[in-house]
Amino acid sequence: MLLRESLTLREAIGDERGVIASLTALGLEATLRGDLPAAFPLLGQALSRAVRLGHRRNVAEALEDFAALAVASGEAARAVRWVSAARAVREGVGALPAPLDGRQIERTLRRARAKLSRAAYAREGQEGALLGLGAAVAEALQWRPIPSPIRATAGLTCREQEVLRLMAAGRSNREIARALEVSEKTVARHGENLFGKLGVNSRAAATALAVREGLV
Repeated sequence: MLLRESLTLREAIGDERGVIASLTALGLEATLRGDLPAAFPLLGQALSRAVRLGHRRNVAEALEDFAALAVASGEAARAVRWVSAARAVREGVGALPAPLDGRQIERTLRRARAKLSRAAYAREGQEGALLGLGAAVAEALQWRPIPSPIRATAGLTCREQEVLRLMAAGRSNREIARALEVSEKTVARHGENLFGKLGVNSRAAATALAVREGLV
């Protein structure tokens, strides 16, 4: 994998900021495919290295990556708090997010808003702004993603869990793709994977099994 190769090369030449970037990319890739146990140590290394490097912008970026991981694991409140803490750091050093980072932040916050009340969203944002850099970093590094019931019971990834829940809610592939901000082909692939893991061959059978076993 090219990302792994870039990490090895950057480590070999002592490019610390490059190592952080490679770890971040690997962690976010694992997050996007729903492999949260693999994502956490990668993003944790990136955050720890950014702190040691003393580059506040890198620390802010790493906190935003942790927020993406948190919302993927269903912890929307943490995600909002960490994005807000990172924003405070960025404002302190005058470092706006790059366009790609900005889109990731908006995606994280959009997913968090969908899971929190307006009051809870505002409260977490205020708390994050007051949290302070050291406290935010300590909270992120001490946190661990909690495996969902579906991962433990059926071996589904977190993304497959999201797809199954939306299927069970009667959403079409197109609607699921819009909700998760992926292509319809990606949704279809996740559907095939979860059908195989659940031992079924249709949406109706997958939904019935998920409801019966308490997976959704």
